[in-house]
Amino acid sequence: MKTVFTTSMCTHVWAQQVQENGRGPNRSLYFEGPTLYSYGYHYVLGHFFLSPSGRRYVVINSERYSNTTAKHVSKARSAVHGHDVNVLVAPVDRQLAWDLTAGNYEAAWDAIRRGRDHRIVTYRHGMDSKQSDAIIATVQFAESWGLALEREDIRPAEDSEAGKRYAEAVAYRRKMEERRAKSEASRNDMSPEAVAKRKRDYERRNAALLRKHNDWFAEQVEELNHWRRYENVSKRDRVQLDYKTRRKLEDMHEKLGHAPLPTALRRKDEYSEVETSRGAWVPWRDAVRLYQFATMVKEGRLSSAPDRMRCGLFTLNKVHPNGDVQVGCHFLTYHEMHHLAHKFGVAVIEPQTQQMEV
Repeated sequence: MKTVFTTSMCTHVWAQQVQENGRGPNRSLYFEGPTLYSYGYHYVLGHFFLSPSGRRYVVINSERYSNTTAKHVSKARSAVHGHDVNVLVAPVDRQLAWDLTAGNYEAAWDAIRRGRDHRIVTYRHGMDSKQSDAIIATVQFAESWGLALEREDIRPAEDSEAGKRYAEAVAYRRKMEERRAKSEASRNDMSPEAVAKRKRDYERRNAALLRKHNDWFAEQVEELNHWRRYENVSKRDRVQLDYKTRRKLEDMHEKLGHAPLPTALRRKDEYSEVETSRGAWVPWRDAVRLYQFATMVKEGRLSSAPDRMRCGLFTLNKVHPNGDVQVGCHFLTYHEMHHLAHKFGVAVIEPQTQQMEV
């Protein structure tokens, strides 16, 4: 059984929960059973567990210690996307993961609650926007845990020191929101001249954002094409965007009704595997059979592919009538699969299901 993978593939295999252990190429990322670690047992990156009523959860650690660990967290969140599991983002450590695996829910909740109260009371005295946001976020993380563990006592006790600090933080945030609302109202001059000026300013900003969106999307498409051809693109040649601007462009892309960029596929002549643009690998033989099943469904020769069919380490979730497929967290368009199949001369014939694990 293969246990050494690329970093992205390691998170995908962990998300599938089809084998007991695995690791990345340099041992910085590895998993043992339901738990994914980054750089050692001290940092639990992700953990699968069941709630007291049997609901399936995966917790992704919200605490980030380094840039590399932050990248690991991003890959893990991407890998669990699309799976039938409730995703929880909150602080987690190894002892807590052990308690959840063993079903020690009381001990787990007690540790979460004590950690929450300790963090709140150790924040520096005084109150500002950063302080109030940090305290409220700490309580919200604990509330997420409480809901997952089906608790009712998810808020700090009002008469406790932590409860008083939390109430102070909530009151401060409410005061700031009222102040911002008052300031906004004072700027809402409804005279015809002011309305016309705001409309012109909005249209000018929207036009500039649309131009930036078109440049950004064209660059994304070009990068994907370079990736398909195994060509590297220098970071200096890319449009540099901050996080806020990138989110604005992604929101505009969705509002314009454009579909997100598809998962791309590539394969070198001498390789026996297909790579996805999300960092996963599947055997070429399985990829060919998946394409053949999708073609038969698209042409109406099959109503659907076999249930729970395996494609490498992944499970086929669904084949749509138009030939698009959902495999694990990957959505593959038929056009993308057909393009790769045509490039390597794959014949559209009836696949041999007995040769593929089902």
